[in-house]
Amino acid sequence: SASAGNASSATYTVVFSESVTGVDLSDFTLTTTGTAAGTLASISGSGTTYTITVNGISGSGTMAVDLNGAGTSIIDANGNAISGGFSGTARTVDFVVPSVTNVTASTANGSYKAGDTITITVSFSETVTVTGLPNLTLETGSTDRLAVYSSGSGTSTLTFLYTVQSGDVTSDLDYLSSSALSLNSGSILDTSGNSADLTLASPGASGSLGVNKNIVIDAVAPTVTSSSSASAANGSSATYTVVFSESVTGVDLSDFTLTTTGTAAGALASISGSGTTYTITVNGISGSGTMAVDLNSNGTGIVDAINNAVSGGFSGTARAVDLVIPTVNASSSASAANASSATYTVVFSESVTGVDLSDFTLTTTGTAAGTLASISGS
Repeated sequence: SASAGNASSATYTVVFSESVTGVDLSDFTLTTTGTAAGTLASISGSGTTYTITVNGISGSGTMAVDLNGAGTSIIDANGNAISGGFSGTARTVDFVVPSVTNVTASTANGSYKAGDTITITVSFSETVTVTGLPNLTLETGSTDRLAVYSSGSGTSTLTFLYTVQSGDVTSDLDYLSSSALSLNSGSILDTSGNSADLTLASPGASGSLGVNKNIVIDAVAPTVTSSSSASAANGSSATYTVVFSESVTGVDLSDFTLTTTGTAAGALASISGSGTTYTITVNGISGSGTMAVDLNSNGTGIVDAINNAVSGGFSGTARAVDLVIPTVNASSSASAANASSATYTVVFSESVTGVDLSDFTLTTTGTAAGTLASISGS
């Protein structure tokens, strides 16, 4: 028989040394190995050549049509009976579908960032042949990524490649689901043409990528989440707290700029801290306006644990600065000189609070006299 190993029906050709008669299905036996099974269904032919059909083929192993050794009625034209039996050539039977047995990675355990390539291997229960570009969907944070077939056709282990993209993040790389392996219009077949069962172990279960390997993906750049100061507005020194989105290193004073408005001025003096939180001290504060500590846009050298560089700059929260001392610009009265009551207008150089009558003294000359009576204004 030349039928495919996974055909449910097969034909066997039996050839005699000369023309014979009396040939029927009972003269033959179907011999199998393994779990292969089938049924002798029909026979046709004449002379030297006969065709036997076997139906209902299943299982895995070999199958042959043999001529019985005795009890046949097969004779030639002169009545000579056929001598002995004959063992037919065995054909392979394969109805066992290849299945996934394991998913792992040849890439070492560890942390990987954008641009790194992860090599994932998918093992099958038998040798398979691949056409096209099947893919494996991975769970990599907000956007799922594809590991694309690379090599392995003609073996039992296929290789898929995944290149880490910016924004990918997971603490333990795994595929998305048990149906994450897709043919993508290609095929994965065994040597008999059986299509592979693509079902994977559930993510996190034995045989899954996440259990077999400890691969961390971190392609998210650290950022500053806040930069602010709670110091008083009239202090000559202030501290600013800068908080990053994750633990970083390489932080120094040159990474920051003091941004001011008005006449406010000061100098970045020192920095301390580690991990996510750093404290910057600003000394020599003077003037009036606002002051903020900003992260520079580039060239900082600040990185996270796997060398993702900090993303962009950051404008800190401005704090008010007021080191200008208020003064009285004018104090005068427009009342007539012979009035028994007079009002005096006092003008400050800027808006002030805490003003009351006790802050003032009535100064006289000659016999002039009077009493400070009341105060109003703001």
